[in-house]
Amino acid sequence: MVLILHQKLKRKKKMKKMSFIAVLLVCLTANIFAQAPDYIESSFHYKYPQISKERFEHLKVGYAITFKDYGERRKAYFDESGNWLRTETYMDGQYVPAAIKASISNSKYNGWDIEDARLIETPTSKIYTVGLDDKYDITGVGGYHYLYCTSSGNCNDK
Repeated sequence: MVLILHQKLKRKKKMKKMSFIAVLLVCLTANIFAQAPDYIESSFHYKYPQISKERFEHLKVGYAITFKDYGERRKAYFDESGNWLRTETYMDGQYVPAAIKASISNSKYNGWDIEDARLIETPTSKIYTVGLDDKYDITGVGGYHYLYCTSSGNCNDK
């Protein structure tokens, strides 16, 4: 009899945990896919009028809106008032501007592969973050590095 009661209590606890997890997942999913307030949508469509499909995320401070523009995955950030903060464009390494590629070739990173890059646009600047992989590093330690570059090819580590 005690064993049966113990098993029932165990099952009940397990069901409570599973219910809690299910409710948590629903809340998180609802937050990620929720519609942004009208003024955020309006700010977004003012900046990107050609975009019709997007995904809104409510962040701790502001909103992030993920979308595709001319086949590129982009993410625009807005503050709580609807002001545009920045847009990040994710790109394959082959699409990095030629000036940046030339600068890398003439640096200590000559021969490293450009794995990925992001263009980060703000109201006052455009910066590329370029992920480099040392294809000759067989140790697996220290073979990946990021550079921060202007479109004219001025690159640095910070």
